[in-house]
Amino acid sequence: MRKLGIVSLLLLAACSGWKEELPKAIGLGVKQHLYETGTSEGTVTLEILSDAPGTLRTDESWLTLGASAFSSDADVQVSFPGNEGKPRIGRIFLSTSLGERRDTVVIMQMGQIVPSFSLAQSSAVVYNGEGDTSIPATVQFIADEDFTKEVIYPEGIPQWVSSVTVRPDAVVLRTIDNPSRSVINKAVLRLKWEDGWGKPMQASIDLIQANADNMLGVGADFPEVRALAAQGRALCEDDIYIDAYVVSDVASGNVAENPNLSPTIIDYTVTSRSAYIESLDGQYGFLVEAVSAEDMVLKNNTRVRILLNGASVEHYPEPDRWKICDFTSGMLLSSEDVDARAVPAKRKHIGQLTDDDIYTRVTLTDCEMPIRKGSLTPLNELYTLAHVDAGKTYDRISKAALLLRDIDGNSMYIYTNTTCPYRRDGTRLNYGSGSITGVIVHEKYRRFVDEDSEDEDECGNIGRYQIRHFSRADFNFSPDFAGSFSGLVTEYRYLHRGNADKSFSPTDGSEGWFSQTSHKFTYASLGTYARGGQDYSCLGPIGYEGSMFGKNTGCESGFGIILDDGTNYMAGDSGTNTSGDGKSTETSNLAWRADFWYNPDNQSVWEWLICFSTKNISSEKFSMQLSMLNQYNGFAPRYWRAEWSLGGDVSRAADWNLIGKFSCPDFIGSSNLINASGMFKPMDFPLPSSISNKDEVYIRLIPDSLVAGTANSYSEGSLTTNPSNSSARNAINYFAVRYNK
Repeated sequence: MRKLGIVSLLLLAACSGWKEELPKAIGLGVKQHLYETGTSEGTVTLEILSDAPGTLRTDESWLTLGASAFSSDADVQVSFPGNEGKPRIGRIFLSTSLGERRDTVVIMQMGQIVPSFSLAQSSAVVYNGEGDTSIPATVQFIADEDFTKEVIYPEGIPQWVSSVTVRPDAVVLRTIDNPSRSVINKAVLRLKWEDGWGKPMQASIDLIQANADNMLGVGADFPEVRALAAQGRALCEDDIYIDAYVVSDVASGNVAENPNLSPTIIDYTVTSRSAYIESLDGQYGFLVEAVSAEDMVLKNNTRVRILLNGASVEHYPEPDRWKICDFTSGMLLSSEDVDARAVPAKRKHIGQLTDDDIYTRVTLTDCEMPIRKGSLTPLNELYTLAHVDAGKTYDRISKAALLLRDIDGNSMYIYTNTTCPYRRDGTRLNYGSGSITGVIVHEKYRRFVDEDSEDEDECGNIGRYQIRHFSRADFNFSPDFAGSFSGLVTEYRYLHRGNADKSFSPTDGSEGWFSQTSHKFTYASLGTYARGGQDYSCLGPIGYEGSMFGKNTGCESGFGIILDDGTNYMAGDSGTNTSGDGKSTETSNLAWRADFWYNPDNQSVWEWLICFSTKNISSEKFSMQLSMLNQYNGFAPRYWRAEWSLGGDVSRAADWNLIGKFSCPDFIGSSNLINASGMFKPMDFPLPSSISNKDEVYIRLIPDSLVAGTANSYSEGSLTTNPSNSSARNAINYFAVRYNK
């Protein structure tokens, strides 16, 4: 017989001395118990496994058996005609001749008539007066009597639905009048039926009945709702409603922040149960957070009416913003699709934003994404949900922040969640100028800035406003940088040549150089004082096996660096994204890394030093962009300052002018701290117009103190605590100086 396990008692008999003859065990089985077929005629083959003769039969007239008996292992053909009716199930019963063993095979055939039920809406409003209320539905091949109907009432609400009838195009409610002028009745209608296979199905409809005056409450405007929570959080216990536009798309995975509940636990449900709504004039907005993902029935580009009774309104100050909490699907009184062009979308420059713009749709104009490399989330994906290890994700990083700047010299950040499906799909970002449309938010980001202020509220504050997008179409930048409002004085996107003085040459822009001043280490293959560092700019796709993105390796799409001759720089690099993490090796030379920052001989610090020329360039707007990360915890400088000089004796502090101060995050690799980062921190600084038309301009990036982080603290380390001073890994993966044309 074919492989089939049969329990033997011979060993037991031999050991016990039992002399009687044992009954022979009879085995019966089949290789496949369930067959699913289409609507056409066809056959299936039953592979029977048996060590004894037996029979098979069926009670279904539409199944024809090729045999009614078998002597041992056998293949039996079962044929069936096409099915023009409903789906059907047939069973074939097998047994051995003496009935010692039995088995059953099930054949499920699809039908051309498929019972189905769907609702056009998940909630309905019932007004007082004579007659019925119809809820649009699509019902196919299910009779009214085949539904089980249950109406569930909240505590204290009398029964007000007298009958429910399911018709081919609607669910019809017959109700009694609501005599109360102060109470709006609520209920949930639950319908149950069976699909063509007999599987139980269920749908629910949230019902609301108007009061005796046929009112669904009192309409309120956004300022009135805001006033409910003037002192923090307030439960709305009155029947008030608001009319609004929904300006976010839950399918983007980028609505609201998925918060870190701890350094290694993230609540990924938040984005699936959140929405942004704005007033009909576009002036004010709310973040709406539902109880569950199933309750989030607010769809993008719809006009909605929301009943607030039972919800809470919460106010957050500095900047002022409001959230509606505990929203349920039953609070949606009405929803109407609208043309996206009918929804107010304010057009502003970054400097024109106010707190009233928070949670509203805004188009930011005359702006650009100045870090010309990488994806929407240039993260090391080992620390996101793109990585799965034995079924568990490394839940540390839930979002990334990219730099945005505009023609006025103002800058802010663009947020992208790791749950956003298009965030790293291999698409190159456009680096020309243009606009971006999204919802303005204020969210902290402790992985860029943390304990840099004694004010706890400032921890993670990376600016008063950020913007969230909901599709690739929200990015409307020109692919041609040549037509941008800004021009490049100098730019470094990857390690480009080693000069005779051991400095780097720019990858774009005028002549100049970039170096590190410690002179304690020379990278042999480049002949420079700094060497290549790891980078996370691969465009994707990314992902480990078992993750939401699937398994992806390699970097065929490149890093978003297109050279003047059209070359996609380092596309297909074999050392990048080898495990789906988006990471390049140090030898890929996509970042500059220096390991020495403290000079014990004179107790001073070393610095990054950049030289460039602005000869024949005059502008009122110059700016500097850089992207930096400490790639080792414990010895790399935490606090920095940027300074400029027009030359002379650059060793003299008096010859330097302050550009700005900033902190640099540590890489998350050896730390579980909430402030450890999985990406380079992009920054923008304005430069004075006095650097116009100069033969030489110098910029230095220098540690502002000896403070460093450790694996367990943000600022308790020191540059002096590393005896060999060889592991203070600070890296830069982008540097540029721009001017407005």
